[in-house]
Amino acid sequence: MNNIFVCWVESDNKLYDKRLYQSCERLNINPTVFGRYIKWKKPVDKIVILKEGLDTTNIKEDYILFIDSRDVLFYKGLEEIEKRFTENFTESKVIFNAETNCYPFDSLEDSYPNPKEKYRFLNSGMMIGKKDSFIKLINEVYPLFVKEDSELGSDQGVWTKIFLKYDEKYGNDNPIGLDYDCKIFQVLWDEHYGRSANFDIIYNSKYIYNRRTNTEPCIFHMPGPTTTDSQVWKIINNRYGMRKKRVVFEHI
Repeated sequence: MNNIFVCWVESDNKLYDKRLYQSCERLNINPTVFGRYIKWKKPVDKIVILKEGLDTTNIKEDYILFIDSRDVLFYKGLEEIEKRFTENFTESKVIFNAETNCYPFDSLEDSYPNPKEKYRFLNSGMMIGKKDSFIKLINEVYPLFVKEDSELGSDQGVWTKIFLKYDEKYGNDNPIGLDYDCKIFQVLWDEHYGRSANFDIIYNSKYIYNRRTNTEPCIFHMPGPTTTDSQVWKIINNRYGMRKKRVVFEHI
């Protein structure tokens, strides 16, 4: 039985990735989608809609996984994701994916902890936590998203400010953690090497492997205008190295 509540928010113009749904179907993941047909006033409405959706949903699972509705693909199933979380992270923390790009405030790079880590900057596209810890954090930060300052611009801008503020206040007890070693999450944008390709990642027909962190990530995120999901998609769809196109999914 799956013990993770998977959800995302879709905007009123239904900007979602068909391949994301297909990667869920492949692994028997049944996501909950919030915000369909709700018109966004600003980008941070993603978190506002998430909070309102969680308030009206009876969540029976022990964990909540929230991801972007676009540019994300599942590679491994929920049992493996739960196993990775319990083995590597403290249940009081909500874990975000980490990336190499200090976005949207590159001036804050030196404010981030763990400068020796390559994947050390918060990316708001994927986050997971124990249900109580997750809901507690969302409830706590919700007013900041409602009052979002125009200079922050995006939900990632708000989360960045929150993470750094909490890091200064709580230190190691920061309720927000980052997946520095890509145990669960992998952002494929690499700020250091051309952005469109991440040369830490090894692809073959049997696995997708990060040789820098010595891990096989479970979920891939492809942010930015040049990052592609093509290699991940080929492998999860059993098409890696094949010359002829092989169609596995015909609907959604």
